[in-house]
Amino acid sequence: MNGAVSQTMRELGEGAELSGQPKMCYKMNYGVSLPTIKAIAQEYYPNHALAQDLWRQEVREMQLAAVYIDEPEQLTMEQVEKHSQKWEHVEIGQVAAMNLLHKSPIALQIAKKWFGTQNPVHHIAACHIIGKIASSSETTDLQTFITPAANAYAMREVYKYHIGLRSEIESIADEITDLRWQIEDIM
Repeated sequence: MNGAVSQTMRELGEGAELSGQPKMCYKMNYGVSLPTIKAIAQEYYPNHALAQDLWRQEVREMQLAAVYIDEPEQLTMEQVEKHSQKWEHVEIGQVAAMNLLHKSPIALQIAKKWFGTQNPVHHIAACHIIGKIASSSETTDLQTFITPAANAYAMREVYKYHIGLRSEIESIADEITDLRWQIEDIM
């Protein structure tokens, strides 16, 4: 346990809640660093059953370890929805999206569903899922990535990694909040 880190995270979380930002407090948080969690968890990969047990825990480190232990091809939408309802902090959503969810066969289904929710953690995770898919996909169909609530992060990543889609993205850039200035930095 790192008490100083745990306490700092708790203080930052309380301040975020008061300012209307996504909640940052955990029910249980030992303050263990992400690289340490990842190193320990990798000793148990792959283990979907163990990951499912860890997801059910209301402990930051357990849920983060589940990200690195779980098998993306084993995930079901029901499991992802159930576990993600317990995510109390954007950190879990980001780490899950960037290291697990984007590799799942249901990644686009998850992202498209979460783009339309009012849950800020889900929305941010959806952005990361789409961004990671865009960075490794060879699609030439913009509709693979866009949803009615698509945002600047996802489209910026598509723009960055798919030069053939740039003119199409430029044509819709003014319809997506904050996209125009982000793609101008890439041009």
